[in-house]
Amino acid sequence: MNSVQDKNKQTDFVTRANLDRSLAEQQSSAVLQQEKQNALQQLNSAGSLIEVQKLTGKLHAIESSIQDTTTRINMAAQKTLVQ
Repeated sequence: MNSVQDKNKQTDFVTRANLDRSLAEQQSSAVLQQEKQNALQQLNSAGSLIEVQKLTGKLHAIESSIQDTTTRINMAAQKTLVQ
C-alpha cells in the first residue's frame, strides 16, 4: 500500500509540474502575441523600406517563437494527459 501511495504522490508531483510548465508557456505565448500586435502596428506605420524590412524580420522571429511555444504547450498537455 505504501508503494502505491508513493507512486500516486510522484504522479501528482509530475502532473503539477507539467501543469505549471504549461501555464508558464501560455503566459509566454500571451506576451509573444502582444509583441506581435505591437510589431504589426509599427509595421503599419513604418516610414521607410529599411524600417519595413527590420520590422518584417522582427515579426517573423516573433511568429517563430509563438509556433515553438505552442508546440511546447501541446507537448506538455499530452504529457499531462498520458499520466
